[in-house]
Amino acid sequence: MNSKKILCIDLDDTIALTSNTIIKFAVDFDKKVLKRNGELKSIDNCKDYYYFAKMLGWNKEQLTQFFDNCYLKYLKEIRVKPEASSALKKIKALGISIYIVTSRREKENGKVTKITKKWLKQNNIIYDKLFINAINKWNIIKQVKPSYFLDDSFENCLNVSKVSKNTEVILMTTTFNKKIQNEQFRQISNLNELYDIIVRNENE
Repeated sequence: MNSKKILCIDLDDTIALTSNTIIKFAVDFDKKVLKRNGELKSIDNCKDYYYFAKMLGWNKEQLTQFFDNCYLKYLKEIRVKPEASSALKKIKALGISIYIVTSRREKENGKVTKITKKWLKQNNIIYDKLFINAINKWNIIKQVKPSYFLDDSFENCLNVSKVSKNTEVILMTTTFNKKIQNEQFRQISNLNELYDIIVRNENE
């Protein structure tokens, strides 16, 4: 196997169970700060990762206010997907380098990076490189040219597929994107399925 093969993988709602925590914080913020009712609309075709804002009917200003008030707090409480550690260790054992590419916004004081690295260590997540603040992920992918890319954002997958034709782009299915009509990308529901895909590809 070519040791230079790379998996670029998203963090939130891909390795981490982010939605469980962020929705809890968002509803609480909607009620206590925005003085609204915290009522959640059902979303199953969201193409980006702002599903919680769409569920609550927030505008851009309200979303920004939420991040300013709650971002660092909820990052510390996010839990890991149960299969994540073992699946990534198996992928690494195949000789695949693992690059975590996340759009988590960094502050000037570096707290987001510190929180993220501590979380990864505490949850036994193996990786070779960590890219924080990757707002336009396709710019990183264009340079790295990985063999595999996994994300829960359909828009990220679409943009990556345009700039790196030899990258197999895979969409992580969630409650919030499961109804997206998609014939372009393979879809999986957990990281064990990702491992199975890589094994099959590398044995062909």
